[in-house]
Amino acid sequence: MRRGFLPASPALALILLLVTLGIFILGPVIAIHISPEIRLIFQFIAAITIYNWIKNTVGPGVLSLVISGILIYIFVIMLPGLTAALWATYYIVGLGIASMFIWGFTLFSGRG
Repeated sequence: MRRGFLPASPALALILLLVTLGIFILGPVIAIHISPEIRLIFQFIAAITIYNWIKNTVGPGVLSLVISGILIYIFVIMLPGLTAALWATYYIVGLGIASMFIWGFTLFSGRG
């Protein structure tokens, strides 16, 4: 008699997890290569994100503009596929960590 969550073997669960992660990570990459509009929107969001991150880290000034320009050229213009995959991975991991905190807070607060 099998016990536990999965009705099948753990190897099937690992395969399903890897396929799901592959779809979520490759989805934005495929989308920016298919549609120029999605690519333009993604490049705009990525450029703003890089600029704000550098401005908050280095401070406002010429140095932050130079560093932002270099990073935007490398990651947004030259390597948009890699940037889209990293962006998707960052948000998937961030949502996963946030959901663990929410689950923990509701479990230990007595409401869950």
